[in-house]
Amino acid sequence: MLVMAYGKYFPAVRLPEIKQMLEQIGPDNASQVLASGFKDPMTALVLGLFLGGLGVDRFYIGDNSIGALKLVVFIIGWVIAVITCGIMFFVPYIWNIIDLFYIMDATKEKNYMQLMTNIQYYNYSS
Repeated sequence: MLVMAYGKYFPAVRLPEIKQMLEQIGPDNASQVLASGFKDPMTALVLGLFLGGLGVDRFYIGDNSIGALKLVVFIIGWVIAVITCGIMFFVPYIWNIIDLFYIMDATKEKNYMQLMTNIQYYNYSS
């Protein structure tokens, strides 16, 4: 039941593995493991649509280095656009458009990694 409730946060191919691990640690412990805040893939997509050029979507999911790189590319792209009088106007948006196709999967994969860390921490501390 917990897997169905939290399924949207994880990659579909990993759900059987997650279900098995949560069954091993028991329902009470599973709810504690799942209590940590997972990032919503739809929120990441909306952030990517409106603020993706600034790297906000990557900062949201915890990819700070990629977020910072997107921000730098955005700034450099706008400087180039100003220097070329708008001829290179599209440069800052190329990476953002490509990243829109990957941000939801990246968010789900980050959530999966966080879940695995939580389960390992739980197994280690028990």
